[in-house]
Amino acid sequence: MKTEAFLPVTAEQLAALGIGDVAYIRTMLGDGGARFHVVCLADGRQVGAFTDRDTAFAAARQNALEPLSVH
Repeated sequence: MKTEAFLPVTAEQLAALGIGDVAYIRTMLGDGGARFHVVCLADGRQVGAFTDRDTAFAAARQNALEPLSVH
C-alpha cells in the first residue's frame, strides 16, 4: 500500500481555496430583525446582500461563482 505525504497548509492558503470559484450564501439578521442573504467569497469578504435567497444564488451564478449555503 502506498502512502502519500501531505504538506502543511497555512491559514492564508486555506482561505484562498475557492476564490474565484465559490460563493457562500449565509443568512444574517440586520437591524430591526430583517433577514438578509449575504453573498461571501471564499476568503470571507461580503460582496452582496439580498432579501431573497434565490436572488442571492442567482447573483452568485451571474458572476460565475458556485453558490453554497452556510448555516
